[in-house]
Parts: sequence; structure tokens; C-alpha cells
Amino acid sequence: MIKMRYENFLWIFVIIFTIHLGIGKELASATLEAQVLSTKSLKKLAEIVEGFIKNDYIVGAELLVIKKRNVLLHEVFGWRDKEENLLMEKNTIFNIRSMTKPLVGAACQVLIDQGKLRLSDRVSQYLVGFSNNKSASITIEQLLTHRSGLPQTIIGTSGSFQDHYDLMSLANTVGENGPKFKPGSKFSYSDAGTEVLGAVIEMVSGVSLDTFVKKHLLKPLGMKDTFFLTQRNHKSNKRIASLYGGVIKAWKRFWKPGDKVLYPFVMASQSLYSTPLDYARFLTMIMDKGLFSGRQILSSNSIKRILTPVSRMTSLGSDSPTTTGFPEYVVHYGHMMTLYILNSKEKKIADIIGHAGSDGTWAWAWPAHDLVILYFTQSRGQATGIRLETEIDRLLIRAEGDQPSYVVPADIKPYIGTYKHKTGQANSPLYKVLFYNDNLAIDVPGQMIFELNRPDKKGAWAFKIANTVSITFKKDDSNQVKEMTISELVKLPQKSRINAVDKAPKEIHPYLGSYPLPMHNQELVVQYQENNLALKDPSGKIILLSGPKNGIWTVPKDGSQIFFTKNTAGQMVLNLITNNFFLKVNDHEKK
Repeated sequence: MIKMRYENFLWIFVIIFTIHLGIGKELASATLEAQVLSTKSLKKLAEIVEGFIKNDYIVGAELLVIKKRNVLLHEVFGWRDKEENLLMEKNTIFNIRSMTKPLVGAACQVLIDQGKLRLSDRVSQYLVGFSNNKSASITIEQLLTHRSGLPQTIIGTSGSFQDHYDLMSLANTVGENGPKFKPGSKFSYSDAGTEVLGAVIEMVSGVSLDTFVKKHLLKPLGMKDTFFLTQRNHKSNKRIASLYGGVIKAWKRFWKPGDKVLYPFVMASQSLYSTPLDYARFLTMIMDKGLFSGRQILSSNSIKRILTPVSRMTSLGSDSPTTTGFPEYVVHYGHMMTLYILNSKEKKIADIIGHAGSDGTWAWAWPAHDLVILYFTQSRGQATGIRLETEIDRLLIRAEGDQPSYVVPADIKPYIGTYKHKTGQANSPLYKVLFYNDNLAIDVPGQMIFELNRPDKKGAWAFKIANTVSITFKKDDSNQVKEMTISELVKLPQKSRINAVDKAPKEIHPYLGSYPLPMHNQELVVQYQENNLALKDPSGKIILLSGPKNGIWTVPKDGSQIFFTKNTAGQMVLNLITNNFFLKVNDHEKK
């Protein structure tokens, strides 16, 4: 019961026709010679996305490939709304979440080009909430590059979106709360910092953020299907995709057009809705050094700032590098733009630019190849986008025979293979352990390929993206690998204490209480029952624990382990180690 499905717990975690982008070049039906990219490779890429639908990795998707301004592939897959049996259609409008950030960053560059704003300006010059000792030193450049020290979000610690009446109110609250670390000292992705940037744009321009973005970007770029959605009954509701959260075989619709809007006011970190074709216009302008249809939207200096890497990008709430599916690439961040750079490059110039949104939207551009690829889905999460990066690199970027080749070390070969869940049914998804990017890695169904660190002294291979998840292997008497165990450590800070039972030993009194789980607004309750420590799960079931042995309790049924520590704030923390067991399968078993 405590043991959760691995897909649920790993929350660290997607044709040719004529069109015109308005840049003086027709996007026409391209011949094979004009395409350069083979129709066979494009078909395979589409089949991969179709496979995402068949395997229930996502609910629906739209895929667009543009090469030298020719649309080579534009296909849709699955459903716009599965419950209503509405199939995905071309030019569906998606909630693009954090893909709002590059446009807001570009709007800030417009003000810099106009001489109304400087990178070195302090935010406190414009927002009263930053006129304090904690926030006074934060600059515009630090907001643009996610180096302000401001938190990822203040929603949850300072209420919800609805507790603020507009963007300015939210931004001032961010300033009053202050940064979490010294501004300028490191990269840390911050929605809160981006809201502040949006509020500065409003203050400097004298108009609302949506008005400014529409006037200086959306209208001149011809992005007619891109807008900030803050009203319930929008004229484009019939074209907007419903939103889904969950995992394989458990997708749940959490918003549909006509529901209460997700954003009560225009937000700079998110709240834009768009189509793949519209967003391609924006990326094309960036690739063309700010020029679009004969008009200079951004100066070449602004484009240079956007595309100059400032920091190695890290994962949310972590100093671990952001994962990418592009082999041999590392992810950096410029001025509100994600930049992919070859690891071997001495001169740090981005080969790939783009951004992603947490509801499953992705955009990439290869300036040197004049190539733009957009993959939009409404299935929350970014795993299939990262998985697709690997396939894009293999099918469309690298020439045949130019695939990366790795010599598999002899000590790693025994672990490579296919594994099935030990207690799973015959149709359970298979997990593949492979050698990838010069590392042992595991391909998790419905998610992505996770690279592993070298094993520690206990033989545990930790995930590079999150060292709280690790893999161990078990060999038989003939030294052949037969089993794999995936373990994850989850820390659950105590929410509230409960009164101790009279018979409960004093040493366990501090452990008794409720501990919220990271998903689904559920919690575990630690209590004392039948002369032992026990857990009450979200369904109300009571589980008696065995132990303790060396301070560790065990869930008898599945072997999950529990121990208690305190965090730096002195708060009690329940540490839960879950284990998932897999058997290595032979080729004939996979069929």
C-alpha cells in the first residue's frame, strides 16, 4: 500500500501543405530535394509520436517540422478532449505555460532597445515591494537570467493566484518575501522572478503586459492565435485543448475550455495560449536576428543577449544539471531562452534554441540548419519531449552513419538488457537498461532515458538527475544478473503533531502526526497502535510496521523502509524508501 507504482512516484519528473509565415518566404509543398530531410525519417518521427498515443504516454499531440521555411510535416495525434471524444485537429490552441517566458523576455528586450530600461537597473527603482534590505540589490538582468535568488514560486507559501488581485500585487509580494539565496550567485529557475519582470514591463511601458506583448510582438509577428487567457468564455474556446494530468493508464482531465480560468490575471511566467505554427513565427524571428517580414522586431544586440549562454541550467529545486535527450549536449540558459550546446565545444555557442512548457509543449530551432520543430501536447509533464529529442537527433539531425558510437565497458555489459516488474502482469511495460551517452542508463516507459552515476560502495547506481533514486542489481550463483531493484528516498516533512497514546514510548512521541504526500493532496498519518508504530494510508487502512532495527521501521508486505530525521528548521521529517523489484527477461520472453 505504501509502495507506489514507479511511474507515479518518479515525479522528478512529448503531409506537407502550403502556408505562409509572412517573412517573405512561402512555406510551400516541398519536393524531396528541397526537404533535405528524408520522408522516411519524417514518417518514423510521426510514428514515434503515434506510439506515445498507443502506449498512453500522452492524450493528444500536434507535431510540426519546418525546414528552410517549408512545412515538411504537420500531423496531429489522439484527442483534444478524450472524454468528449474530440479528436486533435491541426492548429489546436494549447496552454504553453513556461513558453510564455521567452516572449516576455523579448518584450523586456524591446524596452532595452528603446532605451527605457537597462540590464543594470535595480528592480527597486520600479517596484515598491523591492525597497527593502533583502531585495534591493536584484537587477533586471538577474530576472532575465534566473539568477535573482527569488524562489521558483510563492504560490503555496503566500496563498494562491486568487489571493493577488493583479500582477503588480503578486510581484510586490515576491519582493517583500525576498530572495532565497544571494542574488547573482547561481542559476535557479524562477516563476516568481518572471512575474516581477512582467510587472516591471508594465511599470516602465505604462500599459498592461498583455497590451505591450500584443503590440510589440504578437501583432507584428502575425501570431493571431496567441493570447493570454484570463476570461472564461473566450472566442477561441472551441479550439483550445483540455488539460490532463497523471500517468500511463491514469490520465485525468483537470481543466477544459469554459471552466474557471487557471489564471485570474495576466502572468508573465505562464498564461499564454498558442499554436505550433504561431510559435514557429516567434522562433523564426529569433533565428533571423530580430527581422520578420522586413521589419526589425528586436535589435541584433537583443538577439545576441537572448542567445548568449549565461548559466548551466539546473533542475527545479536542485543544483543538478537539467536533463536533455540530445546526446552529447548540455543545457544552458540565456536571457529567457533555453540553449543547447555541444559538450565538446570550446566556444559556447548554442546549436539549438527553444523552450518547453510544463503542460507538455516543446519548441526547438536549429539556426545553422534553418530548422524548427514543435511538439505540443496537453498531457502534463515533459518526459515525452525529452524522449523525442533523442529521436529527432537520430532521425533528422545526424547523417546516416554519424550516430554516436560507444564502446561498452566489460563491467557494464552484464547489466544491459530488458527487465519486467516482478509482480507485474504479462502486459506490464518493460524497462530497458542500456549504455547511453557513455553511461549506464535506464529507459523508463512513458518517461525518458535516465543516465546513472557510477555505483557507490554498496553497488547502488544513482540517477544523475536525482540522487534520491537509485538502482541495484542482483546476480545468481553463476554471476549472471537476474534482478534489478529501483529504490527511491522521499522526504515528507511533518505537517502536524497528534497527541501521544499513553502507552506509546516517549522516544516515538515526536514522530506521531501527519505527513503530506507529494501528489494528489493526500497524506500519511503516523500513529501508535497494538504496541507498535503504524501508518494510516490515504484510504484509511492501518499498516503495522515491524522494527525498529537501527532506527529503521519496515513495511512487512513490501519491504518499504521508514526512518525519521529533522530538517534545518527543526521540523520532523519522515524518510520513506520504496523499492520496486524487476526480473531480467530473455529475448523469447519479450515477444
